Amino acid sequence: MNERRLNMFFQELKDLKTKYNIPEDTIEKLDTWLAYLRANQRKYILPEFFAREYGIPHQVVRELFYYATNVGVLEINYEVHCPFCDDMADLEIHDSKNIPNDKIQCECGKEYNPSLFHEKIIISFNLVKTPSKSDRIKYLKE
Repeated sequence: MNERRLNMFFQELKDLKTKYNIPEDTIEKLDTWLAYLRANQRKYILPEFFAREYGIPHQVVRELFYYATNVGVLEINYEVHCPFCDDMADLEIHDSKNIPNDKIQCECGKEYNPSLFHEKIIISFNLVKTPSKSDRIKYLKE
């Protein structure tokens, strides 16, 4: 078994190789991409932006982001949008079980039941770990 030096901002991401068989180059891209997000870009991250930038299929990136939630780097959001005006409800939902089953009122004045409008629930992610320059050099065992 030999060791390969992997420059990482998020040490936890190295687990994606062993747990989910994610290629090292993909892990490095995600690590760097997340680390260089500006502070105001670290909430409500859409995986499609990463997919487009690196030419990786959306479904692969969505799974990669889900895996990153399992190692504590990202947190999932369920963004509830009004079916009438498309405004995002002021709700913090990180588990699909917590999507309201009752009517809520939007700022536009209309009431709706979010659980009846699945197409208006957007999945995004928050970066919950701060990139660390001290974590930058880590090793992966091959």
